[in-house]
Amino acid sequence: MGATDTNFCGYSELFIAEATAPSEKAGTYFLCSKSYHNVACKKRWNLYSEQVLESHGFGLVDFQHLYWSDQELGEYDYQGYLPMGLNCSDRFRNSDDPVLFRLWLGSLLKGKGLEFGAGANPFPVAMSSFTIYADRFSMESLSNSAYPGQEVNCFVAPHVIADMSDLSAFGSNSFDYIVASHVIEHLSDPINAIVESHRILKKGGRLLLAVPSKDRTFDKSRPCTPLAHLVDDYERYDRARDLSHYREWFSLVQPSNSNDDKMVNEAWECNADIHYHTWTVETFIQLMNHIKVSYAQFSHSEVFPEVNPDSIEFYACFLK
Repeated sequence: MGATDTNFCGYSELFIAEATAPSEKAGTYFLCSKSYHNVACKKRWNLYSEQVLESHGFGLVDFQHLYWSDQELGEYDYQGYLPMGLNCSDRFRNSDDPVLFRLWLGSLLKGKGLEFGAGANPFPVAMSSFTIYADRFSMESLSNSAYPGQEVNCFVAPHVIADMSDLSAFGSNSFDYIVASHVIEHLSDPINAIVESHRILKKGGRLLLAVPSKDRTFDKSRPCTPLAHLVDDYERYDRARDLSHYREWFSLVQPSNSNDDKMVNEAWECNADIHYHTWTVETFIQLMNHIKVSYAQFSHSEVFPEVNPDSIEFYACFLK
């Protein structure tokens, strides 16, 4: 494919930019585009390596090759890892490499989508897709709260300041896909978020959740959240009940503070960010089945377990 003279999934002027020294990303390749359907834009997709690019059937010789500084790359919007086009390989579906498996999942996300909490790690999507990014925090807040390993210039600037716990601002049948990676456990009422996602998805649309595995994270000492508790949170929400989550969090995740009732109550009063709920693959399947039977008629749902022994997450996919 000659990238400079071929229109690929609506994008023209595709080229490879290689980060240059003294950048920490020197030697990393980025797939970039200057236009979409002849409309000027600036998009870039982070590539892990030349090997990942080649696994999609591309070679560096297929693209115009430019050498760019961090500043030049920073002028382009960040848009996930590697967009999946016609060269998506089915072998990624069975890969034990979490990066390649995410690329396969991303290939299922096509059209107009909505992603919550992308941060510096937006989910890969099909090249023909467009994702609207939503976050409860502004770009300034995200940049100021970056944790070690996150690069400020890789954060996605939210198009919308919104929380997945309240989807009332989004119209019914609006999106082809919704993605939330390590978000659902931060919501006090996850059933509501999933039911509302059903409302705003188009028929045939997908909701994709990346969920931390309780037994493989800092939540491993906590019990799984009972289904009955989740149902109560949805049908008879009582914020006072959330205090039990904070007590459990400080007792089993941050035990050094477990006897500090003042700290626990202050965290609860200001809605401090914690994992309210915990799941294993088996308990999340129970939740999915209950939602389909009782609240939202998804046509299909599926869970993809952890891809290897070191993986800390599993995926849940709902189809409307």
